[in-house]
Amino acid sequence: DIFYFTGYTGSDSVVLLSAKKKKGWLITDSRYTEEAENSAPEMETEIWRAGFGIYTGKRIKKLGMKKIGYTPGTLTVSFFNAMKTEATSGAKWTDIGAEIGNFRAVKSAGEIALMQAALTCAEESFLAAKKRWRIGMTEVEVKNDLEWEMRRRGAQDTAFEMIVAVDANASLLHAHAGKRTLTGGKMQLIDFCAQLNRYNFDLTRKTWIGEMTKVLAK
Repeated sequence: DIFYFTGYTGSDSVVLLSAKKKKGWLITDSRYTEEAENSAPEMETEIWRAGFGIYTGKRIKKLGMKKIGYTPGTLTVSFFNAMKTEATSGAKWTDIGAEIGNFRAVKSAGEIALMQAALTCAEESFLAAKKRWRIGMTEVEVKNDLEWEMRRRGAQDTAFEMIVAVDANASLLHAHAGKRTLTGGKMQLIDFCAQLNRYNFDLTRKTWIGEMTKVLAK
């Protein structure tokens, strides 16, 4: 949410937006001062001290905020309690997590283009890496090879731990790549995702080496 609304690329932060003042504050710690100022120049960067939640609550009180929308899915209980204790007494707190999610769900033409670029990166990486896979390679080796190919093509990360599962291991919905090896006639399940410019595209492919068994053919 913070990256979406401000462009901030760091972590450990919270954003306060004031509709009345038409201004925003990005609160983080001293490790991210320069990154915050560079990636979110429209926000006023503040560095918290003496407790993140406490500082944020005191900032809310100083700004005189009495109607506060917040996203509970992105806050810990301890942070929220500390913030609320220090904030404006009697303030009205409203869960706006669903509204933020619905707002972000509508993609602009630019976002769709970024998602398409992530798809292209993932798909082309899979097709290129697949040519190198041979009988005897382990699930981990295939996983690392595919991730390397995606990063070589510009991906900054993967959105989740990629799944490479051989034969019976593929029945696990979130199988962890291990020492099972690619075997002729055995199916491999590959579930992967390239993250490019903070946008993701998830793909799942089933592959096999050698002749497909009659069971798989059906």
